[in-house]
Amino acid sequence: YQPNLLVANATVFDFYNAAGTNARGAYAEQSGVASVSLGDFPGIDSNTSLWRQSASNPVLPSGPPGSFDTRMASDPKVWWDDELGCWIMFYFGLGDGSAGHADIMIARSDDLLSWEKDPAPLYTAGGHPAGIDAQHAHKISLLYHEGTGYLYYTAVGPKGRGIALLTSKPR
Repeated sequence: YQPNLLVANATVFDFYNAAGTNARGAYAEQSGVASVSLGDFPGIDSNTSLWRQSASNPVLPSGPPGSFDTRMASDPKVWWDDELGCWIMFYFGLGDGSAGHADIMIARSDDLLSWEKDPAPLYTAGGHPAGIDAQHAHKISLLYHEGTGYLYYTAVGPKGRGIALLTSKPR
């Protein structure tokens, strides 16, 4: 679930969240990718799916014990970063290192299949001055408009669940 479609090199990639068992045999949510040729999009032919899951799945596995994403490396959103010259994946991590909180994480890739995680969160739950994300900061959407990055995320705190916003420039 949580599909994120993008087109690169005449291929449509679908990054998604998958629940199951990780390499250590524990329940985990990890991120996978499937693809279809742009010429075969939308990927259905006579009730047959033309989408192919990557042999590299999960492309973003849950992390090792003690990491911020031991149990979940979930809800991937992928963009090309012109400045860095690579793909950036935003996802949320939940793990041993996160003290039970979902945090916003990032990883980078040159080929969309091999990802290098930043071991520390980009944004840690509880960072909002009003405390609206005291429990979780996760499930992001990102928009770049007129020189400013807008990162919307689901904030979970003492008043429940809502939408919060981080910007790359002060408003």
